[in-house]
Amino acid sequence: TYVDPDMWAPVTGYSNPVLDSRTGIEQAMNAELSGTSGTAFFQRIEQMISGQKPRGSSVVLSLDATVQRAAYEALGDLEGAVVAIEPATGRILALVTSPSFDTNLLASHDTTLVNDTFAELDADPLRPLINRTLKTLNPPASTFKLVVAAAALDSGKYTPESTFPNPPTWVLPGTTTSISNYQGDTCGGAETATLATALKLSCNIPIAQLAVELGDDAIREAAEKFGFNHEFALPLTSAISVFDSGLDDAQTALSGFGQADVTATPLQVALISAGIANDGVLMNPRMVDRVIGPDLSVQQSFENTEFGRALEK
Repeated sequence: TYVDPDMWAPVTGYSNPVLDSRTGIEQAMNAELSGTSGTAFFQRIEQMISGQKPRGSSVVLSLDATVQRAAYEALGDLEGAVVAIEPATGRILALVTSPSFDTNLLASHDTTLVNDTFAELDADPLRPLINRTLKTLNPPASTFKLVVAAAALDSGKYTPESTFPNPPTWVLPGTTTSISNYQGDTCGGAETATLATALKLSCNIPIAQLAVELGDDAIREAAEKFGFNHEFALPLTSAISVFDSGLDDAQTALSGFGQADVTATPLQVALISAGIANDGVLMNPRMVDRVIGPDLSVQQSFENTEFGRALEK
């Protein structure tokens, strides 16, 4: 039985022993929850000797119920996802996706009900069964400007005061295609824009020009420091956010403001901000704190670990 099932669906998933199907934490930590993991070996021996029924362990998550509810209620009927991370540790505090579904309906022992419910959810064009926080890839759009800025600052060739031409439109290199800023005018009303201003006002054209100057290799290297082209396991596995190689100048310009073939999960976008907030050090995201046995002993603890330095101070 799942309490507040729609709110927790992307976290808990569901377990159906009749159909032998599981998702979410129910799948990723099934051995611990069922008491069959290696850490519970001696307790299983003790239970066998004493004639006790097998008992599973408890999995304590890092998620904060208050933060989870705030994110869930804020999304409401909107389509989307929310990921909240503790930057200094990588602990996931909220993991919300919308639309969601009632996990109790898929945990039922009524096989007909489960099959009918699954078929209905699977046919829904809004795809409520998909965990958007970890599995949905979309263009990161202007959030990717942070990665380009990080690449520029780490190169040592640019400062926040470095300036770039700031026309209302700009033709992509080697093409006849023009791009514009969000409002279709100069960004901030000046002929030039500093890197700091381009970030503050989310200017497309100055950042696109900067991306071309840096080149796709430098941007990809910076992106990978933030976790792009890498799979994370929380232990729920994420889709791999992608920054491709071999981009031409036009594609590189578009990638500067998160377009072209750049794709990212909501988790990846959250990791960019978390790495910057943690003085440039990116922590591996995780959502399990510890596993506690039936006798309340701590069978396993999960430590905070560094993914690497994403940005120099």
